[in-house]
Amino acid sequence: MYRSVFGTELDSELVDLRTEDGARAQGTLVWRNGAKPTTGILSMHPASHGFHHFSIEGLGEIGFAALRLRSRFAGDDSVLIMEEIMLDIAAGVKFLRDWGCQRVALFGHSGGGPLMAFYQSQAENPTVTCTPSGDPPDLTKATLPPADALITSGAHLGRHRSLLRRIDPAVIDEDDPFATDPDLDMYHPNNNPPYSPEFMSRYRRGQEARMEKITDWARQKLDEVKKLNHPVTRDLPFIVWRTEADPIYRDLTLEPNLRTRGNNRGDDTLALNYGPKAQGRFTSLRSWFSQWSCATSNADTLTHIARVSIPLLMT
Repeated sequence: MYRSVFGTELDSELVDLRTEDGARAQGTLVWRNGAKPTTGILSMHPASHGFHHFSIEGLGEIGFAALRLRSRFAGDDSVLIMEEIMLDIAAGVKFLRDWGCQRVALFGHSGGGPLMAFYQSQAENPTVTCTPSGDPPDLTKATLPPADALITSGAHLGRHRSLLRRIDPAVIDEDDPFATDPDLDMYHPNNNPPYSPEFMSRYRRGQEARMEKITDWARQKLDEVKKLNHPVTRDLPFIVWRTEADPIYRDLTLEPNLRTRGNNRGDDTLALNYGPKAQGRFTSLRSWFSQWSCATSNADTLTHIARVSIPLLMT
């Protein structure tokens, strides 16, 4: 037992689960001391640890059993497979029901939004028989207990859609991070904000073209790996250069709100664009198809949220 920042006495428990395919999913369960809740809320992000996510104590204080579960890929999204995470979420839902929760809600914040929409869609009406690369799991045969409600908060439309908005279309050589097309480079001195509608139209088309180019290359490379039939290696890593180049970082007239210049990782987005810590920088062939490619990723919020029948709260 411990006290929250508001003085509420909370109980907590470390959770260590085994998924249907034998992977481990660990997390933290928090609830208000003195009364065992009958409603549980499960939250997860595909890649973040989030043991102490901002929602956990608050949900516990108002009477819920709040479970923040880590996916099997937490802390390293370079080989992340969205379809496998569905089994992690399933283990969390089952745990809450076995713990005594009569009702279970899914809570998706940021990248957890598309994750939870994907899960509930497949729990209600499974359609995905394999990953985009043709690997297990078959979600039509997996045990995916459905939830009773879905909550999204500050969620985006999918990691693939997020990367599409950020990927730098000025890259002209995928093996050279410094080779650039100045006419499409939002950071070039000749292209200062506010950006014209004509520039933005070319820019967005260039982003789509670059992502398609990477997907085509990855498909060809994965076919080569499959034909090689190596006894150990079924996948290969690669680098995606310059993935922090959304014009809204510099042009506050685009999608205007109260933000300042920069993004949620700081205001020096030029350095971030070229540096090692940007979104999607390190990945593998199979992971690219599952989480980053707009042509192949299954974890799409708009696709799956339309298929969900349970009560939905979006904030």
